[in-house]
Amino acid sequence: MLSANAYKNQVIFFADGVSALEYLTTIEIKPFLIISDINMPLMDGFELRERILKDGLLSGDHIPYIFLTTGDSNLDHIKKAFALSIQGYFVKPDSYPGFITIVDNFVRYWKYSLSPVSVNFTGKRLP
Repeated sequence: MLSANAYKNQVIFFADGVSALEYLTTIEIKPFLIISDINMPLMDGFELRERILKDGLLSGDHIPYIFLTTGDSNLDHIKKAFALSIQGYFVKPDSYPGFITIVDNFVRYWKYSLSPVSVNFTGKRLP
């Protein structure tokens, strides 16, 4: 989906939340965006988000965290997700073109949105 929109960012997939957390705590260059499912083996998306928030270094990185889930628009899940300071909750579209559109929309948003780590001390956007 990202390559269909000509994004050049490296995309890394993880089969479970444990592997994702291990990766995030061992790399030097932090991701531009985390897209997480809620339903993952070993550690679900909610627990992954909680662990990121509890880790002083990771939470200080202000990495946007978005849920893209096969679940429905369950109000309890949405409330729980936003209580964990996520930046978006999306239900996976049922078509490939729908996936391309939704991914393109939130990548474009975060590409232009300023955050504490995208701005240096002069107030200018970092490359």
